[in-house]
Parts: sequence; C-alpha cells; structure tokens
Amino acid sequence: MESAINKSKVPPAKAVQTIQSGDIDATIIQEPFATVIGQDDGFGELVWSGDILEDHPVTVLFANQHVLDDSEVAQSLVEQHVAATEFTADSPDATAAHAASVIGSGVSEDLATAAMDSQASEFVSDPHAITDQTATMGEFVANVGNIEDPVATENLFAFDPYDAIQE
Repeated sequence: MESAINKSKVPPAKAVQTIQSGDIDATIIQEPFATVIGQDDGFGELVWSGDILEDHPVTVLFANQHVLDDSEVAQSLVEQHVAATEFTADSPDATAAHAASVIGSGVSEDLATAAMDSQASEFVSDPHAITDQTATMGEFVANVGNIEDPVATENLFAFDPYDAIQE
C-alpha cells in the first residue's frame, strides 16, 4: 500500500500561505501561525500537540559558545529571558503589542493577542523543566528522519547560567 503522507519541509512563516494554496493538506505549526490557520473557515485543529507530548518545548533560547564561555554575559542573557517570561505571563496584551511590532510580516496586534490566548502560549525559563520532553522530542525528530541522532540533553542545555541566577 502506498503511503498517504508525503512529508515536505515548509518554513513556519510560509505554512499559512502553503496550506491555503492547497500545496499541503496539513501542518504542524507554532504560534502565531497556528492561530492564522485556525481562523480560516476551511481549516481546523486536528490534534493539540500537548495531548501527544505534554509540556513539550517549541522554541528555546540558544547562545553561541562565546556567550556561554562568558558567565557574566550568559547570566545576564538568562536574567533578561526570565524577566521577559515573567512580563509575558503578567502582561499578555502588552506582550502581544510588542510581538506584533517586532515580528511584522502581517502579524497584527489582534493576531498576536489571539496567539497569546492560545493554549500553545505557555512560556518557561527553567531549562530543567523541559529536559525530559526535549529528550522525547529529540527521539521523535530522529525517528521521522529530520535529524540523524538526538542530542543528549546534557549536551544541549547550558544549565549553569540559569542555576547561577537562582542562587
């Protein structure tokens, strides 16, 4: 039997246009693009990814080795990330306005607000809180052929900057 699924790689910013044009029939997508597709009468959410992998990470703060090697800079970056995460939780409407002004590309303040109201908009700063889910996601991504092998979480996360600011 021939497979009914043909996997293609579409950048998130192009997923809305690609599904609306009929070039793809389904997508796994992050906010705010999920909200855009969900607002179209011809499309609906099939399954929430959190039902498959609870509390999975969608986006993660990355830094190059130069930043990680400078503990003061790394800690400052993490402090700002924590402050931004707290601001996002405390002021979702203001966060949406800021996001709309930075993202551009047709992301209006109303769209950003709708995306902030989405169940996908749960932000955390503690890397320890997502290590198990990240390992599971790495195995999944490897199994579907997007990467050769998953990266061990101890090699993926730099815990020291976060841990240092918690003391």
